[in-house]
Amino acid sequence: MRWLSAPFRWYRSAYFERPWLFILVTLILCEAAAVAFILVSPKKYTASAIIMPIIADKPDQRLLGGGSGEGVANLLFGGQKVPPEFDRFMQTLASTTLSERLLQDPEFLQAFFANEWDPETRSWRPPGGPVAWVKSQVAKATGLPPYIPPNADRIRDAIQDNLNMKSGVASNAQVVTYDHTNPQAALYVLRTVIADNDQVNREQIANQISSLISRINALLSSTTDLTMRDTLIPLLVEQRRRQLAVQGDTPFAIDVIDPPSVSVAPTSPKPLLLLVVIGVFAIFAASSALIFRITLRGLGDLANATQ
Repeated sequence: MRWLSAPFRWYRSAYFERPWLFILVTLILCEAAAVAFILVSPKKYTASAIIMPIIADKPDQRLLGGGSGEGVANLLFGGQKVPPEFDRFMQTLASTTLSERLLQDPEFLQAFFANEWDPETRSWRPPGGPVAWVKSQVAKATGLPPYIPPNADRIRDAIQDNLNMKSGVASNAQVVTYDHTNPQAALYVLRTVIADNDQVNREQIANQISSLISRINALLSSTTDLTMRDTLIPLLVEQRRRQLAVQGDTPFAIDVIDPPSVSVAPTSPKPLLLLVVIGVFAIFAASSALIFRITLRGLGDLANATQ
């Protein structure tokens, strides 16, 4: 162990006798650690899309009875209430309904949980790596199962943890991003989540409309009251109009104004940013250690002088 103690003694000597050398060596050591981290860290690519409430004579605008130029401007920049379909879309991103739908898509599961899928045996296995190992040991110590293959709950939690949302240029626009080590997998996952969630909302609204139409038809067939019929017929026409809008081929709950695309180069880790941050931290930490030593020495000298 002498080969380890000698550099430590030299580093300790620099700390007490050569402050500038201590700072320089600390900086070099931290930067070397940062370089090692960059080399071993998996490179991640970012898939992104911009979504916002459907406007300007799109399906849900017909449902809401809107579509004027002023309404479009207000919706873009926050002066108009966001359509309920868009709110539903944002809420169902973290819903069990969506996760159960995605669970039926093997291609999505293999892309979303790529580090758990073994293509040779075509089966699920615990993820590798030190972080996964630590998690498995903690789970084992607490009595939890060390590994659970992908299920609806895991998909829901993973979407909440890994899909990021931030406001776009227009106040009602949302930028959705997802990071993955495989650029094509990142693109596929983001595209699938957006499309399937929109379809979930479409089907839920379609079911509600169909149920309401059935009830209206039942009431019409069972009443001869003219006042009641005059009330029900316009309502039936409105629901038929909504039904046609829901059955369209265009997106229902959102307007994808910038379709999913993936970065050409890795977005994580960021080597230059990491090296700068680590360098600043190293200089600050080394300087703080030196100031601490000087302060202690000053306090010691003061204590000796007062004795």
